[in-house]
Amino acid sequence: MKVQTIGNYAELLRREGLLINHISTEKEAGEITQISCYSGEIREGAMFLCKGAAFRETYLSEAILRGAKCYVSEKEYPAGKGIPCLLVSDIRRAMAALAEAFYGYPADQMRIVGITGTKGKTTTAYYVRAVLDTWLARRGEKPSAIFSSIETYDGVRREPAKLTTPESLDLQRHLRTAVDVGVSWLTMEVSSQAMKLQRIGNVRMETGVFLNISRDHISPLEHSDFEEYFQSKLQMFSHCRNVCVNLDSDYAARILRAASGAEQVITFGTSAEAAVRGSHIRTENRQLRFHLSMPGYEGEIRIPMRGTFNAENALAAISVCFSLGIPADCIVEGLSNVRVRGRMEEYRSRDGKRTVLVDYAHNRLSFEKLFASVREEYPGRPVTVIFGCPGGKAYNRRKDLAEVSDRYADSIYLVPDDPGPEEPEKIAGEIMSHIHGKKRVCTYVGNRQEAVRRAVEEAPEDAVVLVLGKGCEATQKYADGIRSCTPDSESVRVSLAEYDRKCETNALPFKHLAVSLV
Repeated sequence: MKVQTIGNYAELLRREGLLINHISTEKEAGEITQISCYSGEIREGAMFLCKGAAFRETYLSEAILRGAKCYVSEKEYPAGKGIPCLLVSDIRRAMAALAEAFYGYPADQMRIVGITGTKGKTTTAYYVRAVLDTWLARRGEKPSAIFSSIETYDGVRREPAKLTTPESLDLQRHLRTAVDVGVSWLTMEVSSQAMKLQRIGNVRMETGVFLNISRDHISPLEHSDFEEYFQSKLQMFSHCRNVCVNLDSDYAARILRAASGAEQVITFGTSAEAAVRGSHIRTENRQLRFHLSMPGYEGEIRIPMRGTFNAENALAAISVCFSLGIPADCIVEGLSNVRVRGRMEEYRSRDGKRTVLVDYAHNRLSFEKLFASVREEYPGRPVTVIFGCPGGKAYNRRKDLAEVSDRYADSIYLVPDDPGPEEPEKIAGEIMSHIHGKKRVCTYVGNRQEAVRRAVEEAPEDAVVLVLGKGCEATQKYADGIRSCTPDSESVRVSLAEYDRKCETNALPFKHLAVSLV
């Protein structure tokens, strides 16, 4: 990578229209060897970025003590006197531009697929990756990278995701790693927050897909209203060469208008007008199946996951792969082997009287789709649901998820789900205030693992238990920080094993039982 000085970065920010003032000192010379916004990791020769609502001047003092060579900020700080300062009009835009330059614009050497939508981003990302990797293996190329809400994998490191879309510094660092080890493809989830907070910078994408949109992420910490949320998602199109749009989505016409500037717009869905069309969607032998029609191909798609709503995600992935020119047989093969942790994972008791589904569903749209699928796939069976809502954001979910659960579930267990700055009992109380069905049983349990155990034990015969909102996550966000927790899938396995043991013990003949007790 090219050696960069403070002057080089100042000129970059000037060209981007971001530089307000370059405050120089006698310590101006030399190479910038690191760029970071975390004071605790600063090394000698670093450029320190003062960003975030929680920023404190003491962070700058610590960075200077650790060897920061200059700092970038929207305001000048007394603590920074003595080292150069680049004053900027927008620290987040500046951070993205500086990160791209520091890491040598690695996105220009990759082909990137971006996925946005209120629900289904993660599942679609893994569907795309499964097909990409099948195709790349045939060509003798390295497997692709993925940045998702589950993990960040850059060809070297596989880390649990901190954010759906990494911060710009982390994003560019991972892209640089991928390029350096010869990874040429990336599938990434693109959140509305990532667009609003400029994490993507000037990254160009080969193809972007817009899955769906519904009211979510509206709070003082996220988006002020639905229009801002929608606009943030639509911004992704300005980064894309090709665009794939779901004709079954609400606001499809508006989304298509926003996508009209792309070189190629590919539509998908179940309507006859869709270029990539799915029909005869059903679940057979615990697999999702549907008929696929697209230019140059007609045939059956088989995916080893439940949930008829996942046909939408599969059609999105197929349209992406079609836009990239990937052969149909690679698409069929890749999807036939795909798995996604924490998404529609099914577990059953030995006697078949308990079925438990673990899924990441966490907003109104995903709840409605999931319950509709459960009614179709498990007709007439009682349904128990376990869920919670996050603290400090997405306040509308407390009403939305309560209403959907109240309408369709026979019993409800409320649990903590990243309560953050709020007390989980308070959040549960707000959810309960929107549950009015007289026949519903609603209980708050302060531990998710215990809630799963109770639900499995207390559910009526042939019940379907839905454990929602966390998927495969192994942490919870509380006011005092991040705490580890048992992933829902593990809680389900333990609870079903306990249920199986009790059933076997109760089924033993009295004589056998007496002997074993002695």
